Amino acid sequence: MADEPLLTPDELAMLLGDVSISSQDVSSLLHSELDASLLSLLQRSNHLTLEAEVASHRLRFPLVLQRQPGGEIEPQLRPPAIEDLTGRQPRPWRLHEEAHLISPQFCWRVLDMSERGMVVDTQDVQPQTGALLEAALCLPMQPALPLTGRWVRKAYPPSDWALTFTMPEPELTTLKQWLFERHQDTFIRTDCIQ
Repeated sequence: MADEPLLTPDELAMLLGDVSISSQDVSSLLHSELDASLLSLLQRSNHLTLEAEVASHRLRFPLVLQRQPGGEIEPQLRPPAIEDLTGRQPRPWRLHEEAHLISPQFCWRVLDMSERGMVVDTQDVQPQTGALLEAALCLPMQPALPLTGRWVRKAYPPSDWALTFTMPEPELTTLKQWLFERHQDTFIRTDCIQ
């Protein structure tokens, strides 16, 4: 998704027909004060995202429009994907806060993580690049989150390894919310957001 081009004004006009969005702002979107044809288009969408760029970070909030029993539309934001924009390429924002990766055979420290990957201190174990791993991510004050990982490469000598992973959607939402809360704590501590 990140590499897809944005719609040109002509393409957007074609999609919206006679709908004018120039007077609409974020507040009206979040309060469902949209023209009926634009609201209809948005409700038929497979994927809506509210995107914000703040202090060299991009936050992409999935947006779901739920019709309530009274007929009104209630927008619901889900926890965002967070990207760091300071490098040559956007990359997932990494949190440098300790967590643990566990299974019946081990309990390893997670040195940093994003919603898609982590760096793990494997102690004396040398994983095989490409090997799969079934484990659980243990975050402070959260239930264990099961994941399936794949070892990518040695990250830092002597025993830190990069691991990419997937997890079921409910657990991924929990992880994204936890990361977002820590991301906001980081901004508040460093006064990045005014």
